[in-house]
Amino acid sequence: MSNFKYLDFLIHNGVKEIVLDSDIALDNGEESEYKKGIKLDVDDLIIDGKGHSIDAQEKTRIFYCTGKNITIKNITLKNGFIKGDGGAILNEGELTIVDSKLIHNISVYDDETYSSRIHDGAIFNENKLTVTESTFEENG
Repeated sequence: MSNFKYLDFLIHNGVKEIVLDSDIALDNGEESEYKKGIKLDVDDLIIDGKGHSIDAQEKTRIFYCTGKNITIKNITLKNGFIKGDGGAILNEGELTIVDSKLIHNISVYDDETYSSRIHDGAIFNENKLTVTESTFEENG
């Protein structure tokens, strides 16, 4: 199993297509470095999970997307957590999600109560988002 720092390195090393060969999980202590999630700020990027998962361990958001033409596919994004919007993903870029699962991602506000806007438990979108052949379970 790999950690968030490893995935962050893959995203920012110049490769335009990342194919995961293992699950990714937030390591102890990584949440301070990834308070807003791993930055998806590289244009024209594909992340193919090949059936693997990314687990934020209920400590942080998974992705903060500002890049253009980013595709995430064949992956499970789970246990994302943020005090604010988008438990798994905050999208300010151009993001496509294909054949993926978003499971148990939570966004809360300062008073620690669940948002009345339950639609942003998994994803909060502020720009262009396309989701196809994907499922959402237990997000809030």
